[in-house]
Amino acid sequence: MSSPSVAQPLFGLLPDLTMVDDAQAQLFDVIGTVRNPFGQMGNWPFLLDLLRQRSETLLLDEGEDAWRAAGGFIDDDGCRSLRMSEEIVGEVVREACANAGGFIWADSAGTRLAVKLLPGQAAGAATLAIALHIGGGTTSCPLDVSGLSTAPQENANHRGASGGHSLRLYRRAEQMLWALFLAVRFQRCSTVRLPDLYLGQIIFGGDNNAWPKNWRQEISGLLRSLSDLRCDVLRVEHRGWQPRLGGHSVAVAGYEHLETTAPHIGHCDQYCPVYQGMRHGHFVVQMGQGFLGALERYALSDDGETRHYDFQRRPPRDPDDEVEGRARQISPVARILGPSRWSGLGPGARDILDALSNEITRPRRSRGGDRADGALVFLGQNLPTAIKHPGPPCPFLIPQRSYVAFGGNGRRPGYGYRLDTWALRSGYVKAEERRGNGNLRQFLRDLSSVGEILGLECAVYDRQANWWYSLHNTLGRCLTAGRLRQLGGCVLQVFGPVDYADRLREYFRARGRFARIPGGPVPVPVLPDEHFAAGNIAGQLRAHGRTQASLAAYLGVSQSFVSQAITGRRAWPTEMLRRALGFLRGECL
Repeated sequence: MSSPSVAQPLFGLLPDLTMVDDAQAQLFDVIGTVRNPFGQMGNWPFLLDLLRQRSETLLLDEGEDAWRAAGGFIDDDGCRSLRMSEEIVGEVVREACANAGGFIWADSAGTRLAVKLLPGQAAGAATLAIALHIGGGTTSCPLDVSGLSTAPQENANHRGASGGHSLRLYRRAEQMLWALFLAVRFQRCSTVRLPDLYLGQIIFGGDNNAWPKNWRQEISGLLRSLSDLRCDVLRVEHRGWQPRLGGHSVAVAGYEHLETTAPHIGHCDQYCPVYQGMRHGHFVVQMGQGFLGALERYALSDDGETRHYDFQRRPPRDPDDEVEGRARQISPVARILGPSRWSGLGPGARDILDALSNEITRPRRSRGGDRADGALVFLGQNLPTAIKHPGPPCPFLIPQRSYVAFGGNGRRPGYGYRLDTWALRSGYVKAEERRGNGNLRQFLRDLSSVGEILGLECAVYDRQANWWYSLHNTLGRCLTAGRLRQLGGCVLQVFGPVDYADRLREYFRARGRFARIPGGPVPVPVLPDEHFAAGNIAGQLRAHGRTQASLAAYLGVSQSFVSQAITGRRAWPTEMLRRALGFLRGECL
């Protein structure tokens, strides 16, 4: 690609805050921590063999009654085995991952998967299962990939392990997942189109002179790896082995680089952020059925084809809905740009940024004015009554300077949390470790680093001594006096300047050598309302009993063009889109 002599802006919008399903955030985080999870899968045992061996051992050691009570039964092959829903199967699964690194499992459809378990980042016993499709059966992903040239691949024999060795995950895969997540939120569609320059920028930085020559192949490799991968959050301790590794667990159902597969067709339009700018291409990516997690409830329809979303409406509540989870706020700027090598931001600092974003103190009855985060703004030590501390005023706040508080919005909004609670919410310690030292030292170090970037004022209040300590003093006390257990019960209050989000954006701009990083206080959809309506054309055709052929005949174009426009492979010309919508509304009659 050509190399401009001046810095370029990031070719994509990054809002300050957005909502995400907590379980999906955990999955993205874990994918960003593993390099080659299936490198040794050629030596992994089959789960069916392990269950039969454990069944025989249990029967010989404890007798038939104990065997049946543990879930023993005769399978279809006439062999003694154990039912997948029993607790003992969870033990077998954990032992296989601890001893061999993983195992091979075939689901009811005959699909073979290489499975590896990873500890969850959240408190509790949640475990994350990542699996690689290695052949047999089907992909269990009944999505509309007819318009995409690259669908999830199937390997004939897992013992060759070619797919496992070539799998590209780690931090770049995490960046890709967050970039795709934000694109789905903006474009309100499960099939998104992104300029390849934007994906290259978030991974390799703003200086394209330092990019590798095969950077597009690198991006294609990441998408190919994500299309082979499946993920699920489960609890094997109490529910045995009952994963959901079908269509809802696939992150990327298919992808295509349009300029490679259809080089003679123009794919750029005025809605592309690089329109009439630098030479570039476009990736079209189709997400799996459960890519948004709990936010899939905002889908207008889910009939196996491309899904479209309305995030402004209240989603319906269905007690039988399989989509579970809770939503929380994250910082897309930190999540998309943070994992890159050039960012200088570690995973702990990114977790702290997310924890702070989730604990912004807001007014109880107003919406925080024009601020995107809705934060309550106050002057110096003049804290509003709702967030006043019972102790003496914090001496580290400058009286005439405006601040926002990161102190939560519960029964005591703005009060802050104990140090060990902050460490728990930031993923540094687990629930069973919160009363111990855990990784409190590292949490305080990372919080200090984040504080330098955002200009935070972090103060620790010792209720017993009725005294305040700055974060610098607290670090010194922790590292030299060994009083982590005592300090873990102290209250940590975090205050920041009103422009903390701009400071974070400026940090990444300078590190990545960008001219600017576009954003804004409100996430504005990339496509206007008429293009959002275009996403529903397939459903409207069915609802009105019309066909793609009739629409193509009315528009005077080929049926192939209409099919590609509906699936997102081709852009709707503005005037043609208006005519198509008029046709569906009956205005042509």
